[in-house]
Amino acid sequence: MKPANSCPSRPIRDFLGKSLRGYAGAAKKALGFAAALAAVAVSSLLISVPLWYFSSRHEEGYGLFALLVTAAAVYPLGRKLLRAWREAGSFRRFAGRRLKPAARRAAGFLAAAAGLYGVVLLFVTGRTMAGVSAGALYALFFGFYLSARRDGP
Repeated sequence: MKPANSCPSRPIRDFLGKSLRGYAGAAKKALGFAAALAAVAVSSLLISVPLWYFSSRHEEGYGLFALLVTAAAVYPLGRKLLRAWREAGSFRRFAGRRLKPAARRAAGFLAAAAGLYGVVLLFVTGRTMAGVSAGALYALFFGFYLSARRDGP
């Protein structure tokens, strides 16, 4: 039996495998996201065209209608947020349960975007070989990051 902190027998193969698994999981999520995006596009079209027609024909009534729709959308969201805050008992627990995971996801997204920006910057400034090398490393580490996120901490 191997100790928990032992090195894998084939570290490069395991690293590449984890990177590819990360991309496979990301591809599944991307397809789900594309389907959800298509559903949102169709539903927004079904909502926005009648609203556009209403706003162009009845300008005075549309302002009041938009105010009522906005209030109807914001009120339940505010109630849900206040209920979650009260259930947590304090702002510290609420922030730990709700805001901390969102901040972690945002930090991961920003780090990935910054890395991609750096790779693109290398290509734009004419450093092609450095861009290829950095792009390959970025792709490997980003795939590893995606698999590590799915596997857990």
